[in-house]
Amino acid sequence: MEKINLITEEIDDDRKYLHISNSQVTTYMGCPYHYYLQKVKKLGTGSGSIFTVFGTAMHKTIQEYLRVMFGESVKKANTIDLPTLLKKSMIKECIKEEKKIKDSGKALIMSDDFRDIYYDGIEIINFFLKKRGKYFNTRKHELLSIEEELYIPTINGIKFKGFIDVVIKDKLTGRINLIDLKTSYSGWNDKKRKDVKVRMQLNLYKYFYSAKHNIPLDMIDTEFLILKRKVYDENCDWTIPRMQKFIPPSSERTIQKYLAICKDAIENIFTENGKYINDANKYPKQKSVDSCKYCEFKGTKHCDQWRLKKEK
Repeated sequence: MEKINLITEEIDDDRKYLHISNSQVTTYMGCPYHYYLQKVKKLGTGSGSIFTVFGTAMHKTIQEYLRVMFGESVKKANTIDLPTLLKKSMIKECIKEEKKIKDSGKALIMSDDFRDIYYDGIEIINFFLKKRGKYFNTRKHELLSIEEELYIPTINGIKFKGFIDVVIKDKLTGRINLIDLKTSYSGWNDKKRKDVKVRMQLNLYKYFYSAKHNIPLDMIDTEFLILKRKVYDENCDWTIPRMQKFIPPSSERTIQKYLAICKDAIENIFTENGKYINDANKYPKQKSVDSCKYCEFKGTKHCDQWRLKKEK
């Protein structure tokens, strides 16, 4: 099989580049017509939930601690009031989400879910502070970046865009580790771990990070760090950690598989001149429970493709 290379020379012109991201590729994989409505026709509301609010706020809280810990000292980082930082970040994100639907911000902020999830967040913070050295250690690791942006030119004049939560370097081996923080209710089951759309993210990040910094792929590792809101299990005889690593397969062969998916999406969404293909007939509707159940367009005037036979 011919090796896929998505990296191209940046075009030196005044064009405003369109871009594609991992989330856009996975949206297209789930249902091309959903992508068409959301990105090409720009009909998506873009509003999130209290769960996405919590995820964003928890990211910012952990990242701020790491920024101070590596940039100044562990002692200084430990003086940060992380619960208050989390709460302020959650409120800020709630207001941003509510503004998208022209509300006051009270609906999310004053909900029972807000309080319950906030207290879950405090439990995650307590575990993180207690076990932090197992995951991040200033003696072993060097912090290279937080929220590092990838904005790399690919085929058809399209750029791949992404943000890597945390990048650290092993001081002894020189290996780079790309870490993506994920909040979860109680961890990932086997189906989630094997989901192509989950595994693809860090494989694409690894490929484009390698190109950006000219670092060999075999010197880059990847991992998801899962932050669990709930850890109880009545049948378990031992303590279940609130933080859990998941290292997805990321061999060069595996990366090539995901590059093929990304390449297919780019070629079917954009013209050779880097513009959207604005033809609904080019974006087939993908009817499935996974792609339709939580789709914002399900049952609307924009798409009546899917009807769950039994919704109880």
